[in-house]
Amino acid sequence: MQLTVDSGYTATIQNSVFTPNIISISGKNSTPVFEIKSNGDVFYRYENEMVKVNCPDDITTAFLCSVFNCTGLQPEDAIIETYVNKILNHEHSDEYIAKIEKAFRRLKLQKINDSNQL
Repeated sequence: MQLTVDSGYTATIQNSVFTPNIISISGKNSTPVFEIKSNGDVFYRYENEMVKVNCPDDITTAFLCSVFNCTGLQPEDAIIETYVNKILNHEHSDEYIAKIEKAFRRLKLQKINDSNQL
């Protein structure tokens, strides 16, 4: 079974005699960026290689790398782009405007803190 999302990303579930159940998310170039194998192993694409998630801390890295590989954007930029598109389409505009403002405030504070540490 294969599911293609509007933006061109593909999620597939593979099941055959030779390939046990695998859930795979691929980027626009059909390269897998995230996979869950039937035995529970989770892999993500990092520097053009699939890396196995070995500990709970790796889950965050797996998510960030998957978003980056799918969109070509940093996760924060991908989220902001999604919110802007929803605002333009009049989908929950007030809610998304508040989320974008919160993200901008957080990024501004982070930038100020980083410059004060120099």
